[in-house]
Amino acid sequence: MKSIKTPSGRSEFSYQGNIEKGFKLKITDNEFFLPSELVNAVLTHFKGQLAIGGLT
Repeated sequence: MKSIKTPSGRSEFSYQGNIEKGFKLKITDNEFFLPSELVNAVLTHFKGQLAIGGLT
């Protein structure tokens, strides 16, 4: 799994997979599977909007 630090740098999370097939997300000791349909629905919903952290 690849690991990424949160913007604050106080914690990190890991992930494995991709948007086409879905991916597993691990935060502390909890793992979640995010299916591709959910990820694409979220991306579609927020497309063109300003997101927390200043990302568009």
